[in-house]
Order: sequence, then structure tokens, then C-alpha cells
Amino acid sequence: MRLPKIAPWLRFFRLPNLPTAPGDALAGAAFMLPAGDATLARAFAAAVGALFMYMYGLAVNDEIDANNDVEAAPDRPIPSGEISMKAARTVGCMCLIAAYWVPEIIMRFADDGGEMPFTWSAAMVALCGLVIAYNYLKKAWLMGACRAVSVVCGGLAVWMPDRSPYTGRLLSENWWLLASLALLALGWGLYVAAVAKLSEGKDRPCEGLGNRRFLLGISAFAPLLAFVPVAFMPGVEYESRLMFVMPVSGCCSTFIAWCLAVEPLWMPHGPKVRKQAVERAIGALMYMQIGFMLLVARPSFLAAAAGLWFAGRLVRRFAPQINGS
Repeated sequence: MRLPKIAPWLRFFRLPNLPTAPGDALAGAAFMLPAGDATLARAFAAAVGALFMYMYGLAVNDEIDANNDVEAAPDRPIPSGEISMKAARTVGCMCLIAAYWVPEIIMRFADDGGEMPFTWSAAMVALCGLVIAYNYLKKAWLMGACRAVSVVCGGLAVWMPDRSPYTGRLLSENWWLLASLALLALGWGLYVAAVAKLSEGKDRPCEGLGNRRFLLGISAFAPLLAFVPVAFMPGVEYESRLMFVMPVSGCCSTFIAWCLAVEPLWMPHGPKVRKQAVERAIGALMYMQIGFMLLVARPSFLAAAAGLWFAGRLVRRFAPQINGS
């Protein structure tokens, strides 16, 4: 298939943003892996599920906004006529089905021949509901919640408690661990909600933000709160205390990238400048993802981090005409 036929779908799925989708689940999995005994196949299966769920959300977004995009964004694939509404809905449904079943298929062919845990399936159902809610309500906190639950999906995919999730002792014996994962997800969601807040009004001329443009970026440090319960949690050991440097470095890099992204917004600006800032702020999420992925010294996580980073760079280098907002 030639690129001209593929290009509308690449814009439909906002290609520059796609490399950031699996990183949420992988970050959550890397954070929880020292407390579990699951194989790495579960982590990467969850990442694939997160990617397809993200693509489903993008499809639903363009379907719902199709009428408004006729004036606000006439170059989008549906209002421009490059992709029909029927095709968009069909592909969106395929992405939703793939989000649940592709991870299960991956596990069937994995070494242990297992399946994704019940807790992951439940979190994916919640994620689907949040994706639909965000696309209808367009609230920044819902966008943050979607990414937060994606992190939870990755964490729950590798967390394999000894007892069934139906027993009453599950929460009482693992509340430190669950509290850490909840704080990680909360911090993650705060940063993504900040990006969503920054994107408000991106389709019209905006007034300068002044020094306020830097304040939302402080949310990049919020995921580090997850290490507070871990410090008092028995039985969870990372390879080295130096590994904690990686998440801290990742959060610092995300904050710096945010500051560089919003620097032009101090004065009145147009939609193009705001969209560029939003795209760079979304891309900055990858630094945070990589920092948490490197929390565990596993070659597979290192390879995944490098692969996602290079994928993002290659897309922005060789397909700059495809925007992510």
C-alpha cells in the first residue's frame, strides 16, 4: 500500500502520539514487577492492549467531533472526506476488540502459556468506560484518568497475588503495594490532565499565559509520590537503590521538556503555536515513562524504552507533516 493511502490513517491515529501509549502500561509493570512473580510477557501484552485502547479512543474522538471538525479542523480525515464515518467506526471497533484479545493471544503463545489476570481485565473495562466518557465530556481530568488507569493496567498485569481476587484478605495484605500503584497512577494522571488543560482553546487565538505556563508542568514530579509507601513496604526489593535515580531523572526531564514546550506561550499566540506546545508536552511524557521503565534492570525493558524513544524521534523527523493534536 502506498503512503498516500496510508497517510489519512496515520493522521487519524495521530502517529506522533502513538509511541507514548504503550509506555504507560510498561511503566506501571516495571514499578510492580519486583513485587510479583509474573513473566515479562504479561507486561508487554498489557502494553499492546494499552496501545490498541488508545487507538480506539482516538477513533471515537474523531467520530464524535466529526461535525465540529468541519469548521474547527477541516483537514482532519473524516471532515475532509479521506476516511468515511463507516470505515472509522469499523476500525475503531477492531481496535477495541484487539485491546482485549491480542494480549490474551500473546499469552497463549508465551512460555508459560497462561492468561491475563482478572484484575487486568477489570481495569481494562474501567479504562474503556473512561475513554468513552472523556470523548463525550472533554474534561481534562478524564483524560488524565484514562492514562492513569492505563498505568494501573500495566501494574496489575504483572502483579500476581497468591490468593484469588475474590478473597477478602487481598486488600488487607497488599494495601501498601496497591497504595503505591494508586499514587503512581494519580501522579501520572495529573501530568496528562495538565497537558489536556494546556490544549484547551488550541483552535483559536489565545492570550499570553505569562509565568502561569510553567506551573502546570510541576505535575511532572507527582508520580514520585509512589515511592513513599514503597519505602515502608516489606518484601519489595529493587535491584539497586541507584535504580530510583532513573524515575527521578525521567520526571526532571519531563519538566524541563514541558518548560521548553510552553516557553513561546508567554505572549499572545495563535492556534499553530499552541498546538506545537501541546504536541511537545505530550512527547515529554515519554521521558517519565522511560525513567520508570528503567526502574528494573531488565534488558527487555531497556530495549522497549530505547525502541519507543527512537520511534518517537523517527516519526517527528520523517513525518513532520503529521501532527499529534
